[in-house]
Amino acid sequence: MNDKEKDNNSINGSVQSFRINDHEEDLSTVQIDPKEEKKLVRKLDLFICPVLGFSYFLSFLDRSNIGNAASGGMVEDLNNMPSNGINIATSVFYVLYVLFEAPLSSLMKRFPVRYMMSAIMILWGAVVIGSGFQENFATLVALRLILGAFEAALFPCLAIYITFFYKRNEIAFRTAMLFVAAAISSAFGGLISSGLLQLNGGGLKGWQILYLFEGLLTVVWGIVLFFLLAEDSQSAWYLNEREKYLMQVRYAHGAKYQFMGDYKTEVKKCLKDPAVYYSCIAQLGADTCLFGYSTFLVLIIQDLGFNYVNANLLSAANYCWAAIVYVICAMVADRYNHRVPMLITASLITVAGYAILLGVDDIVGVQYFACFVCGTGIYVTVGLNLTMWNTNASGVTKRSTGMGMNQSFGNIGGIIAGQIYTTNRIGHAVSMSVMAMSCVLYAAQWVNYTARNKRKEAMTQEEKDEQDRNGVTGDERYDFKYVM
Repeated sequence: MNDKEKDNNSINGSVQSFRINDHEEDLSTVQIDPKEEKKLVRKLDLFICPVLGFSYFLSFLDRSNIGNAASGGMVEDLNNMPSNGINIATSVFYVLYVLFEAPLSSLMKRFPVRYMMSAIMILWGAVVIGSGFQENFATLVALRLILGAFEAALFPCLAIYITFFYKRNEIAFRTAMLFVAAAISSAFGGLISSGLLQLNGGGLKGWQILYLFEGLLTVVWGIVLFFLLAEDSQSAWYLNEREKYLMQVRYAHGAKYQFMGDYKTEVKKCLKDPAVYYSCIAQLGADTCLFGYSTFLVLIIQDLGFNYVNANLLSAANYCWAAIVYVICAMVADRYNHRVPMLITASLITVAGYAILLGVDDIVGVQYFACFVCGTGIYVTVGLNLTMWNTNASGVTKRSTGMGMNQSFGNIGGIIAGQIYTTNRIGHAVSMSVMAMSCVLYAAQWVNYTARNKRKEAMTQEEKDEQDRNGVTGDERYDFKYVM
């Protein structure tokens, strides 16, 4: 088999299992009882969302716990720790994360999903356990680099995995669950840290116990994940034969969204699409805010005059609020297919939050309230921007290529976030600026997609017939409508 053939058959059983057998009925003409489909989707949610959500929960918990550990004395205990050591350690995580994200996530096309995801989780869990025994700054940096390399593949795999089971209008809410898991992770991290950081025993300090507990939790889940995760709908242990048949029908209905196509052709389509660049740069701005917020919030609150226990507890409330807002916005986005209005509104709210933090210096209550305002829009912008690309890019290869680019650009924000929070004022000012930039790019995406839809609506029947004769595929076809 040559490389081109390999690329066209790359996602193992995940897509192939949905394909229609030429000798069987045309599943694209089969109608599903709405009640039966609703029941099927609920079952998918029960067995897929919690598994993927908890995996991302642990990913975010293990990358963000450096802020909790720093608030609990790690900075003072490590040898040769420079004054900006936490900033450097935060940034270096994303160096290999960004470099390894695309190549590692592409392995999802070559290896079984459960083998790959289980392996990377066990490996990075071991790194987190090792962090509990670090003694100097050099070891901290080395472990953060390795952690970033192992975590790099997880989110792209999770986001693409969702598209294998759900329709376009179902994706936003399920992707939202990943970011809700991230927000809950930060909240849980604050709560558990407030307890574990006070423990000392067996020659270990609280921040070491924190690393050991969270690392062990990840290793155990990596093992469990191997047995829970299905490769595709046809091998899903939780679906019966009737439900597997319905999944084939659902795939047939969305074939123009799920088709593979020639690998090189689809990649070129992605690289020539201006929408992917709007999405990527907007993601960079939003993720800069996200990583700064999730890593340094507890330290920002601590600077307001609270001790490390209360700062960790107070940060949990911010993350819970952000999660609630995001769930509501994602549900509305899926129901009404309106994402850009919420993206623009959410980004403006976050800009206002940072403006308050910059404008108010000595009123603790107002500054803490401003942290809630910032969190209101951050997770919404990060999640819905990615979802907008996933729902408007037709074809697995184009969609996965663009999503890899989106996440690579976005995770550069982690490098930026680690460097801008040398002081809170600089961090807030840069965060406000990049979120404003993202707001403009959300509007640009709306203009771009609206213009494309109008061009398709204005096409004559002769132009449509020409597309059919030329074999035009993907979101460029006249019958594919972009949703915003």
